[in-house]
Amino acid sequence: MTPTSVSIDTTDADNVTNSTISSYPEVPTFSDHHLMKVVITSFLFLWAAVGNVSVLAVMQRSRSRSRTPLHSLVFQLTVADSLVTFITMPSEAAWAATVSWKAGEVMCRVIKFLQVIGLYQSTFITVAISLDRAVAVLFPFSKSGAPHRTKVMIIICWVLSTVFSFPQAIIFHIERLVPGFEQCVDFNFYGAKWQKQLYNTASFVLIYPLPLVIIITAYVCIILRITKNTRTKGNAFSGSQHVRSEMDARREQVFTRAKIRTLWMTVGIVTAFVVCWTPFYVHLFWVNYFDTSHVSRMLTDLLYLFGMSNACVNPMVYGLSTFLRAPPNSNKTRSQTLHVLYTLKNHTDNSCVSRSPSRRINNVDKTVLVHSTVSQESATNGEHMHSKYRETSC
Repeated sequence: MTPTSVSIDTTDADNVTNSTISSYPEVPTFSDHHLMKVVITSFLFLWAAVGNVSVLAVMQRSRSRSRTPLHSLVFQLTVADSLVTFITMPSEAAWAATVSWKAGEVMCRVIKFLQVIGLYQSTFITVAISLDRAVAVLFPFSKSGAPHRTKVMIIICWVLSTVFSFPQAIIFHIERLVPGFEQCVDFNFYGAKWQKQLYNTASFVLIYPLPLVIIITAYVCIILRITKNTRTKGNAFSGSQHVRSEMDARREQVFTRAKIRTLWMTVGIVTAFVVCWTPFYVHLFWVNYFDTSHVSRMLTDLLYLFGMSNACVNPMVYGLSTFLRAPPNSNKTRSQTLHVLYTLKNHTDNSCVSRSPSRRINNVDKTVLVHSTVSQESATNGEHMHSKYRETSC
């Protein structure tokens, strides 16, 4: 059940197809309903265009300095939102302004394909972001394979989006409903009503309920792991508890802020997806399976436009988490981190004084190893740093 199928209703095609063609019913004309859609869609287009272009420009400039897996996924999400912004929104506004379809058969199929691939890709990348955060929290030692895993997820997202969107280019076509009035519709394609319901149901499951279940599962796992770590935090170290507590507090001060900012950004992206699209997909499910005689086309349009506003909200979420909450000064952060490591080194030497020299040297070497990685690891790698830090324990 692809969202762009609603365009049949919004262009008044049903008003014509439900009548006898030979009787030449009155052709729909531009009305207040169409004006409302043009104005709102144009406003969303300007909003989304400024936001997504700005994010793409900023991320492209910082790409050489920050090629983290999450950075790549957010970049792909912005690309998908740009498809919605520069393909779906202008085409819907132009269609509402002209009432009938004026772009011909080829563009009918191409536009329908591009409209849906942007929505599929945006949804699938949101799922990929959730899975990436879940893997980062549940398997912190898998950091070395993260770039490859991210590339694979991005490729899979694009392949699935292309495959699931391709039927749109086959189903939708031009129908001359009355002389001089053409529409890009799926009218006369299905041989029976159940065939249309089957296709709509499969599309609906792939673009909303299934991704939503995966997203919820990923964040439930994240919450459970964070809760577990919080409960066991007090027992993480043994011996010289007051010294280690001080070091642990300093370590948390160094890494926690950036990690929380990253997690909240992903939560914001997922929340925006759920809030924006849930009303429309619930409405679409009702239209597909229940009585539609009292369904208002204006309500359908408004819910669809509210769903498309997701492409406007995502850049705001990224901007709020990245720009308004600037990361701590890197020199200060490095100084704090090195202080933690220096304190740990002294404590390791003192607490291991009764051990063999070789064991003490080994522990010092491990501390130096952590020291050498400080300048190379970002704050989002805090869990990985923490595991190396714990190796210095006697």
